[in-house]
Amino acid sequence: MILKLQLAATLLLVLVALSFRMQWLPFKAFASAFAFILMCSLVMFVIAIGYLVTGISIGKVLAVIVGIPLALLTFLLFFKGISVPAIHDITTDWVNPPLFQQAQHLRTKHDNSLIYDVSLIEKQRQAYPGIESLLVPMSVNDSYDLATDVALQLGWQIHFENQEGKIFEAVDSTQLLGFHDDIVVRISEEDSMSRIDIRSASRLGLSDLGANAKRIERFISKFKQFAYSNHQN
Repeated sequence: MILKLQLAATLLLVLVALSFRMQWLPFKAFASAFAFILMCSLVMFVIAIGYLVTGISIGKVLAVIVGIPLALLTFLLFFKGISVPAIHDITTDWVNPPLFQQAQHLRTKHDNSLIYDVSLIEKQRQAYPGIESLLVPMSVNDSYDLATDVALQLGWQIHFENQEGKIFEAVDSTQLLGFHDDIVVRISEEDSMSRIDIRSASRLGLSDLGANAKRIERFISKFKQFAYSNHQN
């Protein structure tokens, strides 16, 4: 019985995820169903282990084995959730964060607001102290060109460019569930150098589980790599 329920939970989770990916299921319904299935699966996994203690059989062993993936996923999401703050809008410039000019047109009324919440600055500083503006000894034009190249290399979809203002916006999507996050990159001149600022904001959810910070870190790392390589050449 537990084995059948574990298999049903696994199949149902896949169907829920697929429905959300295909945009057949709204986010709130997806999140509620996803959490409920994981919790039920975890309870069944514990029960299956309890049954296994009373005596070993093929069915009991299979029930435990089938329940392992969802149990691991539950623990992974739980510990990831408590290890990062519940924020979904990360920027390198807390004082004057880059402003989105076109992303709002890609969002629905149910998505997160693009108005930067200054009350979250301290949480970001504590959780991601390394997220800060990047200064490079390059011209603003060269930095802008390199920034757009890096964005494309990372698989971002650039949908808006203001070459005069040296700012562009892009969308990055997660591979598994297809979450869409909006990004804005701004290049400015500071002390005869180029200053690169980035802001990455999730459309859905209270917490991004660290995804936006990782995205910014990957961009800065690759930008530095390309800039250093070009300088050497």
